[in-house]
Amino acid sequence: MSSDDFGDSTTTVASAGSKSPIQDDPRHPYNWSRERKWRVTLIACAVCFVVGINSTSITAAAEEINAEFSETDNNAAMIPVSFWPVTAWNAGAAICPMIALPLMEDVGVYKSYIAIYVLFIIFVIPQAVANSFATLIVTRAIAGSLGGVLQNVIDGIATDVWQGEEQRLFPLTLYVFALVGGKDICAQ
Repeated sequence: MSSDDFGDSTTTVASAGSKSPIQDDPRHPYNWSRERKWRVTLIACAVCFVVGINSTSITAAAEEINAEFSETDNNAAMIPVSFWPVTAWNAGAAICPMIALPLMEDVGVYKSYIAIYVLFIIFVIPQAVANSFATLIVTRAIAGSLGGVLQNVIDGIATDVWQGEEQRLFPLTLYVFALVGGKDICAQ
């Protein structure tokens, strides 16, 4: 959500007896029901987990991918060929959020998040049907860029939905578990 939509998310009640605009707005996430807050938080964490699986699951099939594209890690290059699919994803995930997250605040987080998630799903498909190693690398870089934004925006969603440190503690802990768990589940 854009901070312009509902005021600064750190806004507190000004003084006893006066109400802040946030308290009067039923659309503001702080005023949502507890069930709705948890539904939004858990869906965002599930997306974070699934995106993380895409980031590292390819490492389990490195030898098969090399065989499929007639590539080999036994060459004179310093970096094995099987590193490139993971590196492309991670490079996109590291760079793109620095550009996209500030823009999302201007455009609106909700609409941007949905659009980026749809694009992410679309770019998972070319990874599965890539007919060349270069296509795989390019589609992994694009999916990583989109996935990095999806994963990085979730902590902002948690702070926009839950008011105060005590309420945010558990949702942000779930976010960290989803972020790390999705990446580690397939990297074993």
